[in-house]
Amino acid sequence: MIRAIANQKIDLSIEEYQYYLELEKSFGKDIFLGLFKTNDLGQVISVLPHSSNPTAMIIVFFFLNVSFNQRLRRLDDFIDRVKNLENRIIKIEEESNE
Repeated sequence: MIRAIANQKIDLSIEEYQYYLELEKSFGKDIFLGLFKTNDLGQVISVLPHSSNPTAMIIVFFFLNVSFNQRLRRLDDFIDRVKNLENRIIKIEEESNE
């Protein structure tokens, strides 16, 4: 689900968003500003910790994990589409052999 964090739209699962809310309670909203960039689909494309202002590693790891999870979700969707295509091909082959 697309959410807004630090003026960026980001695609988060329910669990990721709940964890974000816990981090926000602990560190505040300002720590997330300028820390990451997303594309139009809400996918994290870069994580950019501030060089002049230390950032808690848990925050950096959260966004790296979100980025990794987003890619895994896309890969799962792709695999599902390939399986669906494979099943359709099998069905067509079975029908043509009858």
